[in-house]
Amino acid sequence: MDLSGFRLRHMSEQDVEDGMRLKELACWNQVEADWQGFLEIEPAGCFVGELDGEVVTTGTAFNYANRFGWIGMILVDPRYRRRGIATKVMQRTISYLDSSGCACQKLDATDAGAKIYSSMGFQTEYQVERRLLKRAEFHLPPSPDATEIVFLSRQHLRAIEDLDELAFGASRKRLLERYLRKGRFSFAFGELARPKGFVLGRLGSSAYQVGPLVAQTPEIARSLLQAALVATAGAPVIVDIPVVNPHIVGLLEEYGFERVRTLNRMYRGDNPYPGQPEQIFCLAGFEFG
Repeated sequence: MDLSGFRLRHMSEQDVEDGMRLKELACWNQVEADWQGFLEIEPAGCFVGELDGEVVTTGTAFNYANRFGWIGMILVDPRYRRRGIATKVMQRTISYLDSSGCACQKLDATDAGAKIYSSMGFQTEYQVERRLLKRAEFHLPPSPDATEIVFLSRQHLRAIEDLDELAFGASRKRLLERYLRKGRFSFAFGELARPKGFVLGRLGSSAYQVGPLVAQTPEIARSLLQAALVATAGAPVIVDIPVVNPHIVGLLEEYGFERVRTLNRMYRGDNPYPGQPEQIFCLAGFEFG
């Protein structure tokens, strides 16, 4: 296939419609507000690829406080897959993160993608899963600590940022601030000055996305998950989880979540900031880490 007419450029607001078209073709869960969030959080790391003037691919890259970068939203129009386009986008995101001070880059990959990314220097850290709760009728088991749940707002950003950084391995201040401002719900466990856990959630095209959910104990995670499920009012819910956390799979199965797919969390370069995944019960999403 002739790619002489292919060019990569930065994404703009005018490209959101094309981003939505590509994600619909891939059957992903993002909405327009997510694309706008990518552009707000790190516009220099958002890319589209055009072939003869038509947008056929996207990719995003986020610099998490120069500790590591996150690559996501690698979408390619099905008509143009297996032509090396995804590799070109990946190389561009890696180059961007390298030049912005992130010697380590991370992403979540399918098994097929992992084979390609391995050839680019990525190696597997652990597995992550997507779980789905389809519910028409749903009964919540009692949560003994529900009285400790409090609503979050933007003034509590610093408190949950510290908790999140310890678990995730780097500050995600811009992402958390966006969730608190634009997300559908946000809760913390315990005193707001020193919370012991938090959960944020957003609306997706086919289901609510719950996460990140960070908690110091499984019991706290249970209370926060229950608060999130109440807030979603019976709608379908998606969670992305680190399988390395020994407590989350059993908890989700108890609530009726079913496995949708398994991906590989991978990193390139040294990985000096692995965080504490045993305190992460739901990820922010495959596109954010």
